[in-house]
Amino acid sequence: MLGRLCGPLGSATVLLCTLPLGHGVAMRPEKMEDSVINPDRGEDAYFVDCQLTPWMCEAPFDCVEANENVSDLWRLRWKVAGWDGHSNPKSWCIDDTFWQSTVKECIIDSQPKKAAASRRSLQLSRGGDDEDAKYCFLEKHCANDEINEHTTVEQAEAVCTKRYGDRWKRTGLQDFYTGLKKDARNTSYVFGEAGSLMAFRKAAAKSRIACAQGSFHCDVVYCKETYCNDDAYRSKYSKYLTWDSAAD
Repeated sequence: MLGRLCGPLGSATVLLCTLPLGHGVAMRPEKMEDSVINPDRGEDAYFVDCQLTPWMCEAPFDCVEANENVSDLWRLRWKVAGWDGHSNPKSWCIDDTFWQSTVKECIIDSQPKKAAASRRSLQLSRGGDDEDAKYCFLEKHCANDEINEHTTVEQAEAVCTKRYGDRWKRTGLQDFYTGLKKDARNTSYVFGEAGSLMAFRKAAAKSRIACAQGSFHCDVVYCKETYCNDDAYRSKYSKYLTWDSAAD
């Protein structure tokens, strides 16, 4: 899934970032005061270093081309999936946090186990491991027997539809980052305590966004390869694998 939302990049409404800028997405300092994408403006919202991350400049991501369609970035607040009802690879263009792991190693190279190890290392360094573990167990990814290391994006979409119906196709970033509902500059969210209705809803929204980005299978394998096999986290959260929540 996309990394945690943070401050604006250029005129972009939402930039999901947790690592220092300068890896694949670069900030234009003179534009830092613009925090809202205006679909009518033709200015670049961000730019991509095609030498450093060439795969992000190639199909199906085409981030240089995506950069020209600012309105597409604007709409991610309300709808991440593509207009064709399938996952939207271009949604990755605004966040470089998981370009090496989830995008390159899992989606492109079809090596989700390798991506899981890379992502775990990154999350541990960022202190995001407990939240990821909570997500894995609340969404029952640890018990998901429909996804494995050989699952394709297309097959994962079918699993998403089976589980969430067409709701994943209508999910936007603000379904997880609820601060965006009131203020385009407010990228806050509260995951909630494990077992709470809020936590179940947040975990489900996070999964639906992964479906919309074409990385749902990456998330499931990530969970299975890491937190699901961690005794400390199993002791803490495994009870939610059989918890029948009322979350929608």
